[in-house]
Amino acid sequence: MRSLFGEGAKAAPVPTVPAPTAPGAAESPATPPSVEALIDRAARELTEYQRLTAEGRLGEAGQRLEALKNLLEQLQKRSAPEPPVNR
Repeated sequence: MRSLFGEGAKAAPVPTVPAPTAPGAAESPATPPSVEALIDRAARELTEYQRLTAEGRLGEAGQRLEALKNLLEQLQKRSAPEPPVNR
């Protein structure tokens, strides 16, 4: 990789944009995002990853891919069935 980008090449940090909320909706920081919001964010991250990869901005693309992986893990945790309760 260093041969491609040089010794000191580092990707610039990619600013994160919070997911938009409905007008007038006050969401507390402790409230986890909805499944729909996670899906929307994952779709945006994938689109950005593809764009950055096409532009050859692989460091930034890698950051977007990591963000996408994190979102997919959150979605997977949300959709995992709860274990049955023994009575």
